[in-house]
Parts: sequence; structure tokens; C-alpha cells
Amino acid sequence: MRTPSNLHIVCVALYYLLGDFMDVVNVEIGDVVKLKKAHPCGANEWEVAKLGMDVGLTCLGCGRKVRLLRYDFDRRFRGFLRRYRDKQE
Repeated sequence: MRTPSNLHIVCVALYYLLGDFMDVVNVEIGDVVKLKKAHPCGANEWEVAKLGMDVGLTCLGCGRKVRLLRYDFDRRFRGFLRRYRDKQE
């Protein structure tokens, strides 16, 4: 398991301290999002499976599950492909 560097810890701490001034992506469980880089399988569609301090994502290409710190998710987020609430209507 990779241990975070001191700079990364400071960035995450500042992110939560300055949360009111930074854009936090408002996602819901079930949303399908696009991130900055595609998964090695070639797909760039991720379904949000868990929310909290970290964001659980499932690759819709191969089914791999990953977790990203909320800070990393917000930095890599590039847009919504489908919203969960749109599926229900």
C-alpha cells in the first residue's frame, strides 16, 4: 500500500479547511462520471458506489472497483455522463 507524502497530506488538510472556497463536486451514489484519465481497460465511465471521505468508483468497462480520496476525485472529475436522478424519472 502506498503511503501519502507530507505534501499530499497538507493539500488534503487545506482542501477540507478551505472547503467553502473550493469547488466540491456534488455527486450521488449511482451517478456515472468521467475522470481526467481513462482506466487501463480503455473505458472512461465510472459509477459512483460510495461517498464519504473517499469516493468508491466502479469501472463500467471491466468492473474494477477503486477508491479515491475526495480531494483526488474532485481534481480528476471532468463531468457527468449520466445522473442517477435522471434514471429514476
